[in-house]
Amino acid sequence: MINLKFIEIDTNPLKPKATVHASGRLGFNLEAINFMQLHNKRNFRLAVADEDGKSVKNIYLIEQDNPIGTAKVAKAGEYYYLNVGNLFEDLNIDYKNFTIIYDIRKQLYENKDMYVLKMRKPKKKKKGDDTEDLL
Repeated sequence: MINLKFIEIDTNPLKPKATVHASGRLGFNLEAINFMQLHNKRNFRLAVADEDGKSVKNIYLIEQDNPIGTAKVAKAGEYYYLNVGNLFEDLNIDYKNFTIIYDIRKQLYENKDMYVLKMRKPKKKKKGDDTEDLL
């Protein structure tokens, strides 16, 4: 007789994500809002890894009390966003022609929570589709 060890599978895992809208806003879905507790956050310091000419795939967010040099957490209806279109332009990320989505995970950096936004493979937007991505 075989001894079986059954594994519990989460069929509804959390999928916190952020999407860059045509306006340049970085919008968060409801799972990301809860995961990051955005209702308790005011400002984030943004960083990228120094990768010598490689395209930037990850963006790092660390909560910051001092608002200087940070992105302010804003809210529209139920959703939260960061108005950081200039960041994507500075990083040469073509959010106007491609759908840019980031998966979000949390890790520690210098004993503080840091949110790592990992870019999915960008997808070309359909011609004539000037609507913003839904969260």
